[in-house]
Amino acid sequence: MQAVAGVPSTESQPPRPPPNIGILRWSRSCMIGTDHRVYCWGFGEEGLRKSPIVMPSLGVAEDLAGGALTCALQVGGTVRCVNRLGETKPAVGDFGPDPSPWVDVRRLGGSHVVSCAVTQLGTLSCLGVAFAELGMPKGATFFARGPELMAHDKPVPLAIPGKASAVVLAGTIPGHHACVLRDDRTLACWGENGAGQVGDGTVVERALPVVLGLRDVRSVALGVGSSCALDGAATVWCWGAVVRQTSPTPVPELATSTAIAVSGDFGVCGVMSGVPRCLHEGQAKELKALKSAVELVPYDEYLCARDTQGRGRCLKWGLGTAFEVGLPG
Repeated sequence: MQAVAGVPSTESQPPRPPPNIGILRWSRSCMIGTDHRVYCWGFGEEGLRKSPIVMPSLGVAEDLAGGALTCALQVGGTVRCVNRLGETKPAVGDFGPDPSPWVDVRRLGGSHVVSCAVTQLGTLSCLGVAFAELGMPKGATFFARGPELMAHDKPVPLAIPGKASAVVLAGTIPGHHACVLRDDRTLACWGENGAGQVGDGTVVERALPVVLGLRDVRSVALGVGSSCALDGAATVWCWGAVVRQTSPTPVPELATSTAIAVSGDFGVCGVMSGVPRCLHEGQAKELKALKSAVELVPYDEYLCARDTQGRGRCLKWGLGTAFEVGLPG
């Protein structure tokens, strides 16, 4: 299948998965196909692979998250992880813990340096480098800005109010923060807060999760210094750098959204009647090249979308046409 006309092939474009594999889940440089196998192009000593490869060590997957490791949730609640070279064992000079660090898992989450899991009991634990999202045991302290960073190769429990159902992390430096979606569909966030991305009305860094006033939250999207949530009434709420607010603020330009994403280049985006619409620096723009979208995935300077047929398309800011990265299953 050819790329959509008008977009030249470049080294920076995410490559296509193998023919006849639809996209079921997508997490940056890896995806779960409709065959439930994991395909990645972000591993290898040579750097970014030009073509995605099957990762047999990640098994038959239901959920996927990148971070300190790339981890895949298996049927039955176990988790398999690989390091940046795609190995299930530690690499020389690289962080590489137990390839199966969690059991009885419900959801996964990850950022650049941290991987987290929510269990069926609603508990949360993380491993990786102890930046703002990864609190120390009992939430006593963490290393968000200090000169010393601590690497945890085994999951560290994080104290959260209530029971978690999902976790989302933002992981670029600076701007590390995290949010947990709780079983009662409320939201708690913590971490670095210089732009108000925690959402508690302040710019004070938070070591422990702060429960926000949002209700009936269905999904959460985080970016550098920015946070957004989608509620059951299809209202998009944002706080932090993307809207320059320190508390959740409704975004009327994205009303009736069914999926959301936060991207440095695109701002906050919502899928409205299958078409992504993005609010960037106060200007709203429809991305018709990504029509029929059901999921949005930021990928470096691109915004990518999975459509109703399991295909993926990516669009670079400023261009009017997209190129395909997936084929129907």
